[in-house]
Amino acid sequence: MDGWLLKGDVSLTYGSYGSGKTTHALYKAYNFAHGKNILDRSTPCKKGKSLFICTDGGVTTFKKAMYDLGIEDDPVFQKGEEQKIFVWGFDAKQGQQAWYGNINGLIKLENFVRYKGIDAVFIDSAKKVSSGAFNYLDNVQSRDFISLLRDIIAVPNNAHIEILSHDGTARGAHAGAKSWAEEPSMVIHLKPNIDDETKKQNGVTAEFKKDRAANIDPRRTVVYKLEEC
Repeated sequence: MDGWLLKGDVSLTYGSYGSGKTTHALYKAYNFAHGKNILDRSTPCKKGKSLFICTDGGVTTFKKAMYDLGIEDDPVFQKGEEQKIFVWGFDAKQGQQAWYGNINGLIKLENFVRYKGIDAVFIDSAKKVSSGAFNYLDNVQSRDFISLLRDIIAVPNNAHIEILSHDGTARGAHAGAKSWAEEPSMVIHLKPNIDDETKKQNGVTAEFKKDRAANIDPRRTVVYKLEEC
């Protein structure tokens, strides 16, 4: 998807609470499933399949994003030939285990991506999937994890892998080790737009910190508002 999803590569999208990271990712996946580009891009794309790995809050945040966008009844979520969006969500009651970025998790993910023909994987979030697998704050371990995602899953399957993360303590910076932003080829920072008078959020700014695939304007800024239904 021109300007948003990279074939055979890894990206990072990070932002504070309320910036709509999951909704932003789902909006991309939903339009990708229908072969449409989004926001400031209009170049058509193929109808692609996406996988969401929901470990940050389980499926609750994902469900809310579905309802906010008003797309919960679309066939792309339903089992069958029309399904384009798949979800792995931790749910102890249903016996669904959480996914972690260890060797077993990577093998499971690679098999699923290859078997189902997945074109885009959204991992929510970096901190959660590293828990129990490697040190989220360690530059070397985080870099190795991202390299494995790229070399074992993204490149061989021509898939886009997007990692979602939170803001760090420094203004405008992401949380965790520096490698989380240094290794990916695309990094997007989502910032809520707050109205000066009402003090309420009236949109989101997507600031591209880098985009190695962009020939023009690799640090573009996109301001948008996804209307709630």
